[in-house]
Amino acid sequence: RNDIAAFDFGQLDRISKSQLRALHLVHENFVRNLASGLSAYLRSYVVLNLVSLNQISYSEFLEGIESPSCLAYISMAPYEGTSILELDTTLMFSLIELLLGSKGRSPTTVQRKITDIEKNLIQTLLRVMLRDLSEAWKTVADISFKVQSLASEPQLMHVLSPAEAVVVIAIEMRVGTFSGLMNLAIPSLFVKRLRHKFDQARQVRRKESREQ
Repeated sequence: RNDIAAFDFGQLDRISKSQLRALHLVHENFVRNLASGLSAYLRSYVVLNLVSLNQISYSEFLEGIESPSCLAYISMAPYEGTSILELDTTLMFSLIELLLGSKGRSPTTVQRKITDIEKNLIQTLLRVMLRDLSEAWKTVADISFKVQSLASEPQLMHVLSPAEAVVVIAIEMRVGTFSGLMNLAIPSLFVKRLRHKFDQARQVRRKESREQ
């Protein structure tokens, strides 16, 4: 029969539009809190902007990553699974310059892998960022986001199958005269498993809005 459509197994872990809207709200709060937290930590005025939130395949996410890059594997205890945070290399090296005492007046354009010392600086910075991410997610569930390891080459990241869906949150960061993107990829299957938590959070928000 000509009207039989092929079944796309890659669609199994796609999540609903209502959950995407809830995720957008969570990460809007994350961006707002992180801007003030990073401004204090870096002693520079940091502007963050939530650029987009989309569902794509993991292979599409990897295709959009330049090499070398700064990629962090992130655990999500007490839940299983791994998220990935990608930092634009220009942004990453500019942040390292700030951490080392630079005023951040000019962007730092470097195309190389990061050293062990730089990894330590970035991991400290990521701990600050992920603390705010965990705080933002508390409206849905208690999740402890923590860096497992750092990588430079996207092709080495086999934490998910290529066809698996991920939600990619793109955030622009501006500090002084430089700006860059960081992309957080969260497995859609992980979000889907928390559907009842999102439903409970939505009911709480509705109740609070009625009581105001």
